[in-house]
Amino acid sequence: MGARYGGKIVTDGLVLCLDASSPKCISPAGCVGFNNATQLIKNLVSLSDTITTSSDLRLGNLTYYTIYGLTYPESSQTPANRDGITPGFNDTSSSMLLAFSRDLNYAVWNNDTNSWVADSYFNGERIDGHCYDTYDGQPSQHAQFQSDYAAIKSAFPDATHIVVGSHAAENNDSDANTLAILQDLGGPSSWPTDRAEYILVGKPGLGADNAYIWQYQNNSDYVAHANVGLPIQGHKSAYGNYLDFDGSDDEINVGNDSKYNLNNAVTMEAWCKPNSSISDYDIIINKENCYEISWTSEGLRTAISGDGSWYWMSGTGAGTFPTNTWTHVCSTWSQSSGYMRQYINGVYINQASETGALTTDSSPLLIGRRSNSAPTYFWHGSIAQARVYDAELTAAQVKQNYEATKAKFGL
Repeated sequence: MGARYGGKIVTDGLVLCLDASSPKCISPAGCVGFNNATQLIKNLVSLSDTITTSSDLRLGNLTYYTIYGLTYPESSQTPANRDGITPGFNDTSSSMLLAFSRDLNYAVWNNDTNSWVADSYFNGERIDGHCYDTYDGQPSQHAQFQSDYAAIKSAFPDATHIVVGSHAAENNDSDANTLAILQDLGGPSSWPTDRAEYILVGKPGLGADNAYIWQYQNNSDYVAHANVGLPIQGHKSAYGNYLDFDGSDDEINVGNDSKYNLNNAVTMEAWCKPNSSISDYDIIINKENCYEISWTSEGLRTAISGDGSWYWMSGTGAGTFPTNTWTHVCSTWSQSSGYMRQYINGVYINQASETGALTTDSSPLLIGRRSNSAPTYFWHGSIAQARVYDAELTAAQVKQNYEATKAKFGL
Protein backbone atom coordinates (compact mmCIF):
# COMPACT_ATOMS: atom_id res chain seq x y z
CA MET A 1 0.00 0.00 0.00
CA GLY A 2 2.75 2.43 0.93
CA ALA A 3 4.49 2.01 -2.43
CA ARG A 4 1.39 2.94 -4.41
CA TYR A 5 0.57 6.01 -2.34
CA GLY A 6 4.15 7.28 -2.14
CA GLY A 7 4.86 6.82 1.58
CA LYS A 8 3.54 5.26 4.76
CA ILE A 9 0.45 7.41 4.81
CA VAL A 10 -2.84 6.49 6.43
CA THR A 11 -4.95 4.53 3.94
CA ASP A 12 -8.03 3.64 6.00
CA GLY A 13 -10.94 5.70 4.69
CA LEU A 14 -8.97 7.07 1.72
CA VAL A 15 -11.25 7.81 -1.25
CA LEU A 16 -9.02 10.14 -3.30
CA CYS A 17 -5.24 10.19 -3.57
CA LEU A 18 -3.44 12.34 -6.15
CA ASP A 19 0.37 12.43 -6.11
CA ALA A 20 2.35 14.19 -8.84
CA SER A 21 5.50 12.23 -7.94
CA SER A 22 3.90 8.86 -8.72
CA PRO A 23 4.27 7.39 -12.22
CA LYS A 24 1.04 5.52 -11.54
CA CYS A 25 -0.73 8.84 -11.06
CA ILE A 26 0.61 11.13 -13.82
CA SER A 27 0.70 10.64 -17.59
CA PRO A 28 4.28 10.14 -18.85
CA ALA A 29 3.78 13.14 -21.14
CA GLY A 30 3.31 15.34 -18.07
CA CYS A 31 0.48 17.17 -19.83
CA VAL A 32 -2.52 16.88 -22.13
CA GLY A 33 -3.45 19.51 -24.72
CA PHE A 34 -3.58 17.27 -27.82
CA ASN A 35 -6.23 15.04 -29.38
CA ASN A 36 -6.56 11.53 -27.95
CA ALA A 37 -4.15 12.25 -25.11
CA THR A 38 -4.48 9.95 -22.13
CA GLN A 39 -5.86 11.65 -19.03
CA LEU A 40 -3.21 13.59 -17.15
CA ILE A 41 -3.88 12.32 -13.65
CA LYS A 42 -5.35 9.25 -11.96
CA ASN A 43 -6.83 8.54 -8.55
CA LEU A 44 -4.39 6.12 -6.91
CA VAL A 45 -7.24 4.66 -4.88
CA SER A 46 -9.23 3.83 -8.03
CA LEU A 47 -7.07 3.92 -11.16
CA SER A 48 -10.01 3.35 -13.52
CA ASP A 49 -11.72 6.62 -12.53
CA THR A 50 -12.09 9.26 -15.23
CA ILE A 51 -10.54 12.55 -14.14
CA THR A 52 -10.55 15.57 -16.43
CA THR A 53 -8.26 18.59 -16.42
CA SER A 54 -8.05 21.85 -18.30
CA SER A 55 -5.98 21.48 -21.46
CA ASP A 56 -2.98 23.46 -20.26
CA LEU A 57 -2.66 22.06 -16.72
CA ARG A 58 0.66 20.21 -16.54
CA LEU A 59 3.63 19.31 -14.40
CA GLY A 60 5.46 22.51 -13.63
CA ASN A 61 9.08 21.35 -13.37
CA LEU A 62 9.63 19.92 -16.86
CA THR A 63 10.82 21.36 -20.18
CA TYR A 64 8.01 21.17 -22.73
CA TYR A 65 8.17 20.55 -26.45
CA THR A 66 5.51 20.57 -29.18
CA ILE A 67 5.86 17.82 -31.80
CA TYR A 68 4.18 17.56 -35.20
CA GLY A 69 4.39 15.07 -38.03
CA LEU A 70 2.83 16.39 -41.26
CA THR A 71 2.25 14.97 -44.69
CA TYR A 72 3.26 16.89 -47.81
CA PRO A 73 2.80 19.60 -48.84
CA GLU A 74 3.49 20.83 -45.28
CA SER A 75 2.29 24.31 -46.22
CA SER A 76 -1.21 22.95 -46.85
CA GLN A 77 -1.63 21.30 -43.44
CA THR A 78 -2.90 22.71 -40.15
CA PRO A 79 -0.76 24.03 -38.62
CA ALA A 80 1.22 24.82 -41.74
CA ASN A 81 4.95 24.08 -41.90
CA ARG A 82 5.24 22.91 -38.27
CA ASP A 83 6.70 19.51 -39.11
CA GLY A 84 9.23 19.05 -36.28
CA ILE A 85 9.99 19.76 -32.62
CA THR A 86 9.36 23.24 -31.17
CA PRO A 87 10.34 24.33 -27.65
CA GLY A 88 7.27 25.20 -25.58
CA PHE A 89 3.81 23.84 -24.82
CA ASN A 90 1.43 23.75 -27.81
CA ASP A 91 3.68 26.26 -29.55
CA THR A 92 3.05 26.70 -33.28
CA SER A 93 4.75 30.04 -33.81
CA SER A 94 8.25 29.95 -32.28
CA SER A 95 11.37 28.81 -34.10
CA MET A 96 11.64 25.05 -34.30
CA LEU A 97 14.41 23.20 -32.52
CA LEU A 98 14.45 20.56 -35.24
CA ALA A 99 12.54 20.45 -38.55
CA PHE A 100 11.40 17.13 -39.96
CA SER A 101 11.36 15.79 -43.49
CA ARG A 102 10.67 12.53 -45.36
CA ASP A 103 10.12 10.15 -43.60
CA LEU A 104 11.57 8.62 -40.38
CA ASN A 105 12.80 11.35 -38.04
CA TYR A 106 14.78 10.63 -34.88
CA ALA A 107 15.85 12.64 -31.82
CA VAL A 108 16.98 11.57 -28.34
CA TRP A 109 16.88 13.32 -24.95
CA ASN A 110 19.63 12.38 -22.47
CA ASN A 111 18.01 12.15 -19.03
CA ASP A 112 21.37 12.24 -17.24
CA THR A 113 22.17 15.74 -18.52
CA ASN A 114 18.65 16.96 -19.36
CA SER A 115 19.75 17.87 -22.86
CA TRP A 116 19.41 16.67 -26.44
CA VAL A 117 21.91 14.15 -27.81
CA ALA A 118 24.26 15.92 -30.23
CA ASP A 119 23.71 15.93 -34.01
CA SER A 120 26.97 14.05 -34.49
CA TYR A 121 25.31 10.83 -33.32
CA PHE A 122 22.79 10.97 -36.18
CA ASN A 123 23.79 10.07 -39.72
CA GLY A 124 20.55 10.01 -41.68
CA GLU A 125 20.14 11.48 -45.14
CA ARG A 126 18.84 14.94 -44.13
CA ILE A 127 18.19 17.43 -41.30
CA ASP A 128 21.67 17.22 -39.73
CA GLY A 129 21.39 13.47 -39.82
CA HIS A 130 18.07 13.25 -37.93
CA CYS A 131 16.00 12.27 -40.99
CA TYR A 132 16.28 8.75 -42.41
CA ASP A 133 14.53 8.57 -45.77
CA THR A 134 13.29 5.01 -45.93
CA TYR A 135 11.02 5.98 -48.85
CA ASP A 136 13.76 5.89 -51.49
CA GLY A 137 16.72 5.01 -49.27
CA GLN A 138 16.10 1.35 -48.66
CA PRO A 139 17.91 -0.59 -47.41
CA SER A 140 20.76 1.78 -46.58
CA GLN A 141 18.68 4.23 -44.53
CA HIS A 142 17.22 1.42 -42.46
CA ALA A 143 20.72 0.13 -41.79
CA GLN A 144 21.93 3.60 -40.85
CA PHE A 145 19.04 4.16 -38.45
CA GLN A 146 19.69 0.80 -36.81
CA SER A 147 23.40 1.55 -36.46
CA ASP A 148 22.79 5.01 -35.00
CA TYR A 149 20.17 3.64 -32.61
CA ALA A 150 22.59 0.99 -31.33
CA ALA A 151 25.35 3.56 -30.81
CA ILE A 152 23.05 6.00 -28.99
CA LYS A 153 21.55 3.23 -26.83
CA SER A 154 25.07 2.23 -25.76
CA ALA A 155 26.34 5.76 -25.15
CA PHE A 156 23.19 7.03 -23.42
CA PRO A 157 21.54 4.16 -21.56
CA ASP A 158 19.23 6.54 -19.70
CA ALA A 159 17.49 8.40 -22.51
CA THR A 160 14.12 9.14 -24.06
CA HIS A 161 13.81 8.36 -27.78
CA ILE A 162 11.50 10.28 -30.13
CA VAL A 163 10.66 8.89 -33.57
CA VAL A 164 8.27 10.72 -35.90
CA GLY A 165 6.89 9.53 -39.20
CA SER A 166 6.12 12.39 -41.58
CA HIS A 167 5.75 13.27 -45.25
CA ALA A 168 3.46 10.26 -45.79
CA ALA A 169 5.84 7.77 -44.17
CA GLU A 170 5.14 4.31 -45.55
CA ASN A 171 8.29 2.20 -45.29
CA ASN A 172 9.23 2.70 -41.63
CA ASP A 173 8.11 -0.87 -40.95
CA SER A 174 9.42 -2.47 -44.16
CA ASP A 175 12.61 -3.64 -42.46
CA ALA A 176 12.17 -6.21 -39.68
CA ASN A 177 15.05 -4.85 -37.61
CA THR A 178 13.76 -1.28 -37.77
CA LEU A 179 10.27 -2.44 -36.84
CA ALA A 180 11.70 -4.39 -33.90
CA ILE A 181 13.36 -1.19 -32.61
CA LEU A 182 10.17 0.83 -32.97
CA GLN A 183 8.18 -1.78 -31.09
CA ASP A 184 10.82 -2.16 -28.38
CA LEU A 185 10.54 1.62 -27.86
CA GLY A 186 6.84 1.05 -27.15
CA GLY A 187 5.32 1.32 -30.63
CA PRO A 188 2.17 -0.65 -31.50
CA SER A 189 2.33 -4.40 -32.01
CA SER A 190 0.10 -3.90 -35.07
CA TRP A 191 2.01 -1.26 -36.99
CA PRO A 192 0.00 0.93 -39.43
CA THR A 193 0.33 -0.41 -42.94
CA ASP A 194 -0.68 2.72 -44.84
CA ARG A 195 1.19 5.96 -45.52
CA ALA A 196 1.13 7.53 -42.09
CA GLU A 197 2.04 10.35 -39.76
CA TYR A 198 2.84 9.26 -36.21
CA ILE A 199 4.70 10.29 -33.05
CA LEU A 200 6.42 7.69 -30.88
CA VAL A 201 8.05 8.66 -27.57
CA GLY A 202 9.56 5.81 -25.57
CA LYS A 203 12.71 4.12 -24.40
CA PRO A 204 14.46 0.80 -25.08
CA GLY A 205 12.81 -2.07 -23.28
CA LEU A 206 9.29 -0.68 -22.94
CA GLY A 207 8.00 -3.29 -25.36
CA ALA A 208 5.20 -3.13 -27.90
CA ASP A 209 2.10 -1.11 -26.99
CA ASN A 210 3.78 0.52 -23.95
CA ALA A 211 5.04 3.80 -25.41
CA TYR A 212 5.11 6.93 -23.28
CA ILE A 213 3.34 8.60 -26.20
CA TRP A 214 1.90 7.05 -29.35
CA GLN A 215 -0.11 9.34 -31.60
CA TYR A 216 -1.18 8.24 -35.06
CA GLN A 217 -2.86 10.82 -37.31
CA ASN A 218 -4.69 12.18 -34.28
CA ASN A 219 -5.22 15.73 -35.59
CA SER A 220 -6.37 14.60 -39.04
CA ASP A 221 -5.63 11.94 -41.63
CA TYR A 222 -2.44 13.87 -42.39
CA VAL A 223 -1.27 15.30 -39.06
CA ALA A 224 0.08 13.79 -35.84
CA HIS A 225 0.53 16.03 -32.79
CA ALA A 226 1.75 15.63 -29.22
CA ASN A 227 3.26 17.61 -26.40
CA VAL A 228 5.83 16.14 -24.03
CA GLY A 229 7.50 17.32 -20.84
CA LEU A 230 11.12 16.24 -20.47
CA PRO A 231 12.59 14.45 -18.65
CA ILE A 232 9.74 11.93 -18.68
CA GLN A 233 8.03 11.84 -15.25
CA GLY A 234 10.66 14.20 -13.89
CA HIS A 235 12.77 11.04 -13.95
CA LYS A 236 15.28 10.90 -11.08
CA SER A 237 13.94 14.17 -9.69
CA ALA A 238 10.34 12.92 -9.74
CA TYR A 239 9.93 13.89 -6.09
CA GLY A 240 10.08 17.47 -7.33
CA ASN A 241 7.04 17.02 -9.56
CA TYR A 242 4.05 19.27 -9.03
CA LEU A 243 1.01 20.48 -10.96
CA ASP A 244 1.18 24.13 -11.92
CA PHE A 245 -2.14 26.06 -11.67
CA ASP A 246 -2.20 29.43 -13.45
CA GLY A 247 -5.02 30.95 -11.37
CA SER A 248 -7.30 31.64 -14.34
CA ASP A 249 -8.64 28.35 -15.77
CA ASP A 250 -6.58 25.39 -14.53
CA GLU A 251 -8.45 22.71 -12.61
CA ILE A 252 -8.81 19.02 -11.87
CA ASN A 253 -12.37 17.67 -12.08
CA VAL A 254 -12.47 14.38 -10.19
CA GLY A 255 -16.16 13.84 -10.97
CA ASN A 256 -19.25 13.26 -8.86
CA ASP A 257 -18.86 9.60 -7.96
CA SER A 258 -20.94 8.61 -4.96
CA LYS A 259 -17.82 7.82 -2.93
CA TYR A 260 -17.21 11.58 -2.62
CA ASN A 261 -20.65 12.16 -1.08
CA LEU A 262 -19.56 11.83 2.52
CA ASN A 263 -22.01 11.77 5.39
CA ASN A 264 -20.47 11.47 8.81
CA ALA A 265 -16.83 12.57 8.44
CA VAL A 266 -14.29 14.08 6.05
CA THR A 267 -10.59 14.88 5.92
CA MET A 268 -9.11 17.13 3.21
CA GLU A 269 -5.34 17.22 2.89
CA ALA A 270 -2.84 18.71 0.41
CA TRP A 271 0.73 19.80 -0.21
CA CYS A 272 0.52 23.15 -1.97
CA LYS A 273 2.49 26.30 -2.69
CA PRO A 274 0.71 29.59 -3.45
CA ASN A 275 2.89 31.76 -5.67
CA SER A 276 1.24 35.10 -4.98
CA SER A 277 -0.65 36.82 -2.22
CA ILE A 278 -4.41 37.15 -2.64
CA SER A 279 -7.11 39.54 -1.54
CA ASP A 280 -9.91 36.98 -1.26
CA TYR A 281 -9.32 33.20 -1.36
CA ASP A 282 -8.06 30.40 -3.60
CA ILE A 283 -9.61 26.92 -3.61
CA ILE A 284 -7.52 23.85 -2.87
CA ILE A 285 -10.26 21.17 -2.62
CA ASN A 286 -13.97 21.79 -3.17
CA LYS A 287 -17.15 19.70 -3.24
CA GLU A 288 -19.76 22.40 -3.74
CA ASN A 289 -22.41 22.58 -1.01
CA CYS A 290 -20.54 19.84 0.90
CA TYR A 291 -16.94 20.56 1.98
CA GLU A 292 -14.03 22.81 1.05
CA ILE A 293 -10.51 23.83 2.03
CA SER A 294 -8.91 27.03 0.71
CA TRP A 295 -6.17 29.57 1.29
CA THR A 296 -7.30 33.09 2.10
CA SER A 297 -5.90 36.44 3.08
CA GLU A 298 -6.71 35.35 6.63
CA GLY A 299 -4.86 32.04 6.30
CA LEU A 300 -6.24 28.52 6.01
CA ARG A 301 -10.02 28.30 5.62
CA THR A 302 -12.28 25.28 6.11
CA ALA A 303 -15.93 25.04 5.12
CA ILE A 304 -18.41 22.30 5.99
CA SER A 305 -22.04 22.27 4.84
CA GLY A 306 -24.03 20.80 7.69
CA ASP A 307 -27.79 20.39 7.44
CA GLY A 308 -27.77 22.59 4.34
CA SER A 309 -25.93 25.55 5.90
CA TRP A 310 -22.27 26.48 5.50
CA TYR A 311 -20.02 26.60 8.55
CA TRP A 312 -16.72 28.41 8.06
CA MET A 313 -13.50 28.42 10.02
CA SER A 314 -10.54 30.63 9.21
CA GLY A 315 -8.24 33.16 10.80
CA THR A 316 -5.09 31.08 11.19
CA GLY A 317 -3.09 34.02 9.88
CA ALA A 318 -1.73 34.55 6.38
CA GLY A 319 1.82 34.17 7.66
CA THR A 320 1.16 30.52 8.49
CA PHE A 321 0.69 29.82 4.77
CA PRO A 322 3.50 31.79 3.09
CA THR A 323 3.83 32.29 -0.66
CA ASN A 324 6.43 30.35 -2.67
CA THR A 325 6.81 27.81 0.14
CA TRP A 326 5.57 24.23 0.22
CA THR A 327 3.02 23.80 3.01
CA HIS A 328 1.08 20.78 4.19
CA VAL A 329 -2.52 21.67 5.03
CA CYS A 330 -5.24 19.49 6.49
CA SER A 331 -8.82 20.00 7.65
CA THR A 332 -10.92 17.37 9.41
CA TRP A 333 -14.50 17.06 10.61
CA SER A 334 -16.82 14.39 11.97
CA GLN A 335 -20.33 14.54 13.27
CA SER A 336 -19.35 12.39 16.25
CA SER A 337 -16.70 14.86 17.41
CA GLY A 338 -18.78 17.87 16.42
CA TYR A 339 -15.67 19.86 15.41
CA MET A 340 -13.85 21.12 12.35
CA ARG A 341 -10.10 21.02 13.00
CA GLN A 342 -7.18 22.51 11.08
CA TYR A 343 -3.53 21.51 10.83
CA ILE A 344 -0.54 23.13 9.14
CA ASN A 345 2.64 21.11 8.59
CA GLY A 346 1.30 18.40 10.86
CA VAL A 347 0.64 20.76 13.75
CA TYR A 348 -2.85 21.34 15.18
CA ILE A 349 -3.91 24.99 14.72
CA ASN A 350 -7.49 25.45 15.86
CA GLN A 351 -11.03 24.10 15.81
CA ALA A 352 -14.64 25.23 15.59
CA SER A 353 -17.94 23.58 16.43
CA GLU A 354 -20.10 22.02 13.69
CA THR A 355 -22.52 19.24 14.62
CA GLY A 356 -24.98 19.05 11.70
CA ALA A 357 -25.05 16.14 9.26
CA LEU A 358 -22.88 16.71 6.19
CA THR A 359 -24.85 17.79 3.11
CA THR A 360 -24.56 15.63 -0.02
CA ASP A 361 -24.71 17.03 -3.54
CA SER A 362 -24.35 15.98 -7.19
CA SER A 363 -21.61 18.55 -7.89
CA PRO A 364 -18.16 17.26 -8.86
CA LEU A 365 -15.18 17.12 -6.55
CA LEU A 366 -12.70 19.75 -7.79
CA ILE A 367 -9.04 20.49 -7.15
CA GLY A 368 -7.89 24.04 -7.76
CA ARG A 369 -11.22 25.78 -8.22
CA ARG A 370 -14.75 26.21 -6.96
CA SER A 371 -17.79 24.91 -8.84
CA ASN A 372 -19.15 26.42 -12.05
CA SER A 373 -21.01 29.11 -10.14
CA ALA A 374 -19.17 32.42 -10.00
CA PRO A 375 -16.83 33.41 -8.50
CA THR A 376 -14.71 30.34 -9.19
CA TYR A 377 -11.68 31.25 -7.03
CA PHE A 378 -9.06 29.37 -9.04
CA TRP A 379 -5.92 28.25 -7.24
CA HIS A 380 -2.84 30.27 -8.21
CA GLY A 381 0.29 28.23 -7.55
CA SER A 382 1.31 24.59 -7.24
CA ILE A 383 -0.30 21.47 -5.82
CA ALA A 384 1.74 18.28 -5.54
CA GLN A 385 -0.55 16.03 -3.51
CA ALA A 386 -4.24 15.99 -2.58
CA ARG A 387 -6.15 13.46 -0.51
CA VAL A 388 -9.72 13.08 0.70
CA TYR A 389 -10.87 10.61 3.38
CA ASP A 390 -14.35 9.59 4.42
CA ALA A 391 -13.05 9.65 8.00
CA GLU A 392 -11.76 12.18 10.52
CA LEU A 393 -8.01 11.65 10.86
CA THR A 394 -6.68 12.04 14.37
CA ALA A 395 -3.92 14.51 15.18
CA ALA A 396 -1.46 11.61 15.28
CA GLN A 397 -2.57 10.43 11.81
CA VAL A 398 -2.27 13.91 10.31
CA LYS A 399 1.25 14.09 11.75
CA GLN A 400 2.00 10.65 10.29
CA ASN A 401 0.98 11.77 6.79
CA TYR A 402 3.09 14.91 7.09
CA GLU A 403 6.16 13.01 8.28
CA ALA A 404 5.73 10.36 5.56
CA THR A 405 5.73 12.89 2.74
CA LYS A 406 7.72 15.95 3.89
CA ALA A 407 11.05 14.76 2.45
CA LYS A 408 9.64 15.23 -1.04
CA PHE A 409 9.46 18.95 -0.30
CA GLY A 410 12.89 19.41 1.24
CA LEU A 411 11.65 19.32 4.84
